[in-house]
Amino acid sequence: EYIADTQVLRQVDKETYFNQLLQSVFQTTHISFVNQFYKPSLIKKRIKMQKKQKSGIWAKLKYAVAVVSLLGFISLVDACKDDNTSSKAKKVNKETVKDDNASSKDKEEIEIKQVEESDVEVAFQFIQNPPIYPGCEGKKGKALKDCMSKKIQKFISSQFDTSIASDLGLSGERVRISSVFTVDKTGKVSNIKVRSKYKELENEARRVISKLPRMKPGKVNGQAVKVRYTLPIIFKIEK
Repeated sequence: EYIADTQVLRQVDKETYFNQLLQSVFQTTHISFVNQFYKPSLIKKRIKMQKKQKSGIWAKLKYAVAVVSLLGFISLVDACKDDNTSSKAKKVNKETVKDDNASSKDKEEIEIKQVEESDVEVAFQFIQNPPIYPGCEGKKGKALKDCMSKKIQKFISSQFDTSIASDLGLSGERVRISSVFTVDKTGKVSNIKVRSKYKELENEARRVISKLPRMKPGKVNGQAVKVRYTLPIIFKIEK
């Protein structure tokens, strides 16, 4: 209908044509708007459509310029992303080539440097070259670890003042003290942490552990590292 209306209005006056449409719809020659013309209807839409003004050439040009500008902006953003991705890829490729060309000696030096810079702390049960307690020289692997553990236990037993537990009324009881400490890169004991139900026993355990002799430090790739040692202290005071 819209296309047909447009064709007719090229030859007929708008007002005359609109009256003809209304007369045809309402079946009358005398138009009275007491009819329900306010309701949505096809005839109403047809009249509104023919009264609309067509967009001028400048309005069309504005839309065209806006579309071209938007497309150009999108292309620019995509180009920037591609450049960044390309730069990152080149950087990764360059680093990969450099790493592949590095000699085994260079790689070993890098690993040692990483250990130094990270200040890593290794658990005693996982380290392959543990600290060497005085008197355990010449032993290796598991034998060296067992020697160190036995020496530490013997030292703690000989130095710990069990009378403190008696004073606390713990006679006949099994006493447990949890402790952990670090053998640093110089072989000294540091960062001692102790936990017990009784403050007095914590202080005594801390005192004894701090008196442990200096050891040869543990090593990773030939480089001295910190080693974390867990030490449970368990004893029973006889009545």
